Amino acid sequence: MVGVNPHARVTIDSAQPLYVEYGQNLTLICTSDNSRQLMWTEETRETAWRKQPIEPVLGGRYITRYTVEKPTRHVSSTLIKKEMTLTDRGTYECKDATEENSFGLYITVIYIATEDVRANVKGEAVYLYCSIRGFDTNIPFLDYHWYYKEQTIMTNHKYDIVSKEGALQLTINEPGKLSDTKLCHFTL
Repeated sequence: MVGVNPHARVTIDSAQPLYVEYGQNLTLICTSDNSRQLMWTEETRETAWRKQPIEPVLGGRYITRYTVEKPTRHVSSTLIKKEMTLTDRGTYECKDATEENSFGLYITVIYIATEDVRANVKGEAVYLYCSIRGFDTNIPFLDYHWYYKEQTIMTNHKYDIVSKEGALQLTINEPGKLSDTKLCHFTL
């Protein structure tokens, strides 16, 4: 996704869509054709919805990288925010410090909730549920899938997958080892 401010030559390119899964890293790249310095700000629940400058601290959650291409003076600044939480949703803005031009993107953090298996009778089917929580109502429909060993689980004699009451239900008809990890992730 690329955002462009038509009045300035500042752009933001996100390495992923404007939705980030809880616990994952956010990566944004800001570029300018003619700037001496690019700065990042955030306006999130964590900052009480006030715009705050992002100032990386050694060992902290923020990483920034800054490059200047010569002779074109093409400037690039990469912001990485580690381990996103629900309170990290909000606007992340890149600003050209010399001309006060800026462009911001609203990032939503999505939490994928899965239920643990509480009890199961040996040999009986196991039901797992996955639902998306903590997102804004204006997000377009997200598609989410169950994965096992990095492969998408498809409905077959062993698995049934049904969308039910806002959740994605995975039925394991032949449970085998319940310790085998089944993961649920979203895609756009």
